[in-house]
Amino acid sequence: MGSILWLAEITPKDGAKVGGKALNLAEVARAGLPVPSGFCITTTAYERFLTANRLEAVIRSLPSLPADQAREGTLQLQQAIRAGQIGSQTRDEILRAYRQLAGSDLNACVPVAVRSSATAEDLPTASFAGQHSTLLNVRDEQHLLSAVLECWASLWSPGAIAYRRRHGPAQRLPLVGVVVQLMVDAEAAGVAFSIDPIHGEEKVLIEATWGLGETVVCGDGGLDRYSVDRNTCVEVEPPSIGQKVRKRVLSTKGGVLQIEVPVEMQDARALTHKQVTEVAEATLALERHFACPQDVEWALAGGQLSILQSRPITATGRTFFTDLLPGDNTIWTSGFLNERFPLPVSPLGWSVIQELLEELAFRAPLRYLGLEGVDRLRITRLYRGHPYVNMFVFQTLYKVFPDSLLPEDAYRYFPDGRIELRRSVDYPRSALDPRFLLSMIWHFMREPKVWSPWHNDQIWAAFTVRHDTRSQQLAAKVHGLSQADTRIEQLWAAIHEAQQWNAKLLALHRWSLTHADLTYSLLRRLVRAWSEHQDPAGLCARLVTGLPNKSLQMDDALRDLAQIEDSAALSTALEAFLIRYGHRSFHLDIYHPSFADHPEQVLAVLKQLRNEPQRGVEQRTTDRRMAVQSMHQSLGRGPLGWLKRALVDHVMRLSQRYVPLREEQRFYWQRMLAIMRKLFLLLGKQMEAAGVIPHAEHVFFLTKAEIEAYVQDEASGEEYAVLAETRQRQFARLCQEFEAAPQWTYPPFLRGNRPLELAAVEGTRQFSGRAVSPGLGQGRAVVLFSPAELHKVQAGDVLVTRSIDPGWTPVFGLLQALVMECGGQLSHGAVVAREYGLPAVVGIARITELLHDGDTVMVDAQNGVVIKVAGE
Repeated sequence: MGSILWLAEITPKDGAKVGGKALNLAEVARAGLPVPSGFCITTTAYERFLTANRLEAVIRSLPSLPADQAREGTLQLQQAIRAGQIGSQTRDEILRAYRQLAGSDLNACVPVAVRSSATAEDLPTASFAGQHSTLLNVRDEQHLLSAVLECWASLWSPGAIAYRRRHGPAQRLPLVGVVVQLMVDAEAAGVAFSIDPIHGEEKVLIEATWGLGETVVCGDGGLDRYSVDRNTCVEVEPPSIGQKVRKRVLSTKGGVLQIEVPVEMQDARALTHKQVTEVAEATLALERHFACPQDVEWALAGGQLSILQSRPITATGRTFFTDLLPGDNTIWTSGFLNERFPLPVSPLGWSVIQELLEELAFRAPLRYLGLEGVDRLRITRLYRGHPYVNMFVFQTLYKVFPDSLLPEDAYRYFPDGRIELRRSVDYPRSALDPRFLLSMIWHFMREPKVWSPWHNDQIWAAFTVRHDTRSQQLAAKVHGLSQADTRIEQLWAAIHEAQQWNAKLLALHRWSLTHADLTYSLLRRLVRAWSEHQDPAGLCARLVTGLPNKSLQMDDALRDLAQIEDSAALSTALEAFLIRYGHRSFHLDIYHPSFADHPEQVLAVLKQLRNEPQRGVEQRTTDRRMAVQSMHQSLGRGPLGWLKRALVDHVMRLSQRYVPLREEQRFYWQRMLAIMRKLFLLLGKQMEAAGVIPHAEHVFFLTKAEIEAYVQDEASGEEYAVLAETRQRQFARLCQEFEAAPQWTYPPFLRGNRPLELAAVEGTRQFSGRAVSPGLGQGRAVVLFSPAELHKVQAGDVLVTRSIDPGWTPVFGLLQALVMECGGQLSHGAVVAREYGLPAVVGIARITELLHDGDTVMVDAQNGVVIKVAGE
């Protein structure tokens, strides 16, 4: 059998002979797209080479090598391949094809691109991008033969081996072809995506630069971005024109060199409008042909377009921040996570949290209900760096609840608060569904005290004692590891232990959260139904205030610090504060530093609190006691008054135990997350020293699974530097976009890959929501979207935001009222607002768009109404 197949000859049945890239290029050409002429050196030539150079036995011995010898073994194999001899028959066939491509009879010297084409490459599940060699501008016969050997050797790079392990089908002996094509001397080049891989939008995204496209692929130079409508192939928004100072061009001596771009071209468009349309049309044609979104490399030379490669958009660095789900029609809700993650998430921060949340907050409860296929269900997704939860989860969890017992906060998981949507799922059929009942009984009998509202808080108290002890031991261990010559496996073992403690915490505390939701919702309904009090909602709010919790204790400590004027005394007190609360952060994402990592965060808060009046904790404790008396009086009348009072008393006591407990999760969780952050940075330093990533901080742009693969020697990390830098740029861009237009970049709900349009808000000056903390307040609106903006808050302001987490609460004492798009009766903002006596209204869609900084706003939290008194 011959060693050469021309691209025009390759058919789908030739995949095993030519490899994925060659097969793909031949398919692109068959689809009618312009592909540079070329041929493929088949896997037969590679097999002959291995046999002639006696390398097959060496390859088969690799899996049996100990881990510490495997890497050295692969490097020696690569050296042996590069030094091997290509047989005369294969050599003659390669040079004959090269001369035919060059149109020369002897000593051809036409420039060509030489690319590896492994048999597992460019699969629908993995692209192997960057794992196998590509050599550009190979200009003569001898260099062509050397390039072929380099491509064969690249099949055995540690990175390629690791990538096959993770993505490729198991092969006893992977094979590789080599594609040789005429080199395109590009005037402009780049990549195109048939769906925007960063934002998940139904637009074609084109990235372009002057010269060869490697500048775009490597991400080391300025580039243009063009967004194109998929229906018209016309640009739909002004392009982002980068400053293209340098470009890659072909060297007359072979290879590629970088040169300066003429000044007049540096800020000019690399593509005309017509060329943008041409690239978009070709990209969409490839998506239609391959029936899935495509990542296309293209080049323009002499005004002619060439397609250099087309592969499926895979879950690599380019698509981390938006999960591309073609054909998806699922409704995704931000309601559960927007309070916890108000900003775009980092790859490491989200991957640490995601694995715990999906299993412990969602899959395990669904299994309790007896739902089948839970492990196959997609639970979460990312859109523009923001996490969402499949609404089906909440439909299933809440379906059996009668309206009278449904937690009041459940509305936020459904578009426009339409809780009736929970009835539209098939399972469970009812609360009497046999499978549902048997599953619930079986699971509850396995851990009766963990879920019991009469025992869970006691188990939690015992757990926190053990958690305190072990977190202190782990913190001391981290300090020791940072001072010693530590093996990377030791760091990973400590990370694993900390994550196990996080799992234990969430498995236990999920029941605490459940009991807080259920008991407070039931308390409000009972008091509303049975009490003759004129303000039952306000009465309920006072019944659960004045109770200690970790967030309020930290706020008290901050206020004490703010009153210290002597700098030496403040320094001593701040040190003591950081010992107790230094692990806290404004964020759950460990990308963001803790208070101890950046004490400047604390000092900034202290400046705002310096003139704030004290909160009057004792007064609210008195208010709670008076509220209890008032409740007893209003329930004690009538023949069944004693029974009503006994029942409400019991529910109240449970609620008073669990509502404050709800606020403790973040304190303990962040203690372990802060430890993990330090460990990951230590691990990042080792990866930096090994040349895997440019800087230790780049570790935040790898996922936990990717880091684990490196630690376990399942990945060499060869691709991690480019991966991390690509994601870092995308992350910065998403954060900038969020800061510029948070309402547009973080919609409350998605349907598939698009924001879900909600019902229009009636009226322009009065907006209805849900009152969560009673009272009436008026002041200047300040619209914020992240803790980084808290410095804008002034005394007497009305804070208008989407949601808040514990990091926001230190400024509550400055506020006149609180308004939130998201949240419910037991969201963090509602709980703390009641403690501060702040009027608060939540659940007003798009209120952060409808109100503006400086508007005068009245918050009527008796009736759940927000009124724009003055403003635009």
